[in-house]
Amino acid sequence: QHSEQIQLYLPEGVTKVDWAVDASFPINCEEPYSIESFNHFRLKETVGSHTEATVEIFDWQDDVSDVSLYCPIVTGESLVQFSQDSFNKWNLELYNNNGAMAGNYTGVIIATSDQKTLYDLVTITVTEQTVAELTIFFYLWDADLTDWVSVNVNEMEVVGSVQDELNVIVLREENFGLDQYILEIAKDPGGYNGEIISPRIDDMGEVIAMGGSSMGNPQTLVNYLNWGIREYPARHYGIIEFGHGNGPFSIIPDPPWLSFTNGMQVWTLRDALKEVLDAHPEIDKFEFVHFESCLMGWAETAYGIMDVTKVGVASEMVMSGNTAEYSVFLNSILENIETYNARDASASYVQSYLDFGMSELTPTLAAWDTDIFKNEVVPSLEIFSQELLDALTGYKSEIQAARQATGSWGQWCDNREAIDLGYFTECIIDRSASLPSSLIAAAVELRSGIENAVYFHGHYDEVGTGCWYNETGLQIWFPEDYSNPGYESRRSNYTSLEMDTLLWDDFLDAYDN
Repeated sequence: QHSEQIQLYLPEGVTKVDWAVDASFPINCEEPYSIESFNHFRLKETVGSHTEATVEIFDWQDDVSDVSLYCPIVTGESLVQFSQDSFNKWNLELYNNNGAMAGNYTGVIIATSDQKTLYDLVTITVTEQTVAELTIFFYLWDADLTDWVSVNVNEMEVVGSVQDELNVIVLREENFGLDQYILEIAKDPGGYNGEIISPRIDDMGEVIAMGGSSMGNPQTLVNYLNWGIREYPARHYGIIEFGHGNGPFSIIPDPPWLSFTNGMQVWTLRDALKEVLDAHPEIDKFEFVHFESCLMGWAETAYGIMDVTKVGVASEMVMSGNTAEYSVFLNSILENIETYNARDASASYVQSYLDFGMSELTPTLAAWDTDIFKNEVVPSLEIFSQELLDALTGYKSEIQAARQATGSWGQWCDNREAIDLGYFTECIIDRSASLPSSLIAAAVELRSGIENAVYFHGHYDEVGTGCWYNETGLQIWFPEDYSNPGYESRRSNYTSLEMDTLLWDDFLDAYDN
């Protein structure tokens, strides 16, 4: 014996409906007999927001041929097809193509077996899409630095994301690709501890493909940013990348993670960010790009990203794995959220690193304004390079002495390929008695431009004697032997960086010859 209470809803004005109860006896019904457990993850009210929806369909003959959803007010389509995931579980990628506003919407699940159909009403919930002041996208390639990255994420959770103010989103790859996921950083009620409590976000394969996506592939970054801008809209967007690094060159045959983040290059980063900005014309530039990678503080780096971000941050030296103190950095942003600007935010990041970095790694870090770099440093560097070219015939030895006075830079201060650009101008100015006045004037102008552009920088050891003591924020390529066959890849990289169009490249060639 079986009984069921049925309610019939009649449209207004309808007073009579013919209806029947169809019962199956003595065998089971041929159509599906139950639609259960419909649910979906968070669906936002922005056009194109999407999430996974699942439902369970039960049928005595196990021969369900079609399951679809009718909810055109949300999907913009008459019917959206589910695909079978397992024995009785079906799923679909649910899109808010119409930009349905926050609220609950009634849909119909239609399950068909042998041309016989069962219907059920379901509720689709669209959540409010809030616009924060700032969304920070972290791009964290752990490699063999997993413990350090976990410390950084735990520091982020001291503050967490704050609705309408700050979104902190992390794409992380642990242990050379063994685990890859996206976190929406949440505030940990327990404060700083060894447990990461932030939820992992299902991107439906849009960012992380099945089997993983290489963090060194710029397309992964493009997919991540496009997805994140849609899902976590804000008035401003910043990027912080983490991973091993060794400057703006593809250094062959060194390990594949160089120059930074599993082999990404400055020029591929530049092109990836340009692609994202082209897809989002409402965004003029990213607020900041912070390199949490060793040895990325070069003029070449600044030149590469000057059109895609307002502020750049990088170190001329080896960086501590603990990098910035994120609880301090994020708190600083929130405390000043009503007057937020990229320069102040990046300055607080630099300061937190200088305050908490490991002294044995001689931390240095600098923040530069890309507009000032482009409008003052680049033109001044052109004039300075031309003056150097003109002076080579009669003053090569004096220029060479200034070059040697800058010492060695890079890792452990033993790299004879690079110099600190600002310090080199000082070494030129120090020889004013023996060099042409026009060259000295050009050096003074360039030094002024660097001081204006690199608006916040420093090093841990204020009384040290190492190369970092003379840092002004940005190195530049100036090898003692420019024609060294081992530098062929770097010369090719200059073309990729578009630095070959500058007179500095001509000066390097003339100096070597």
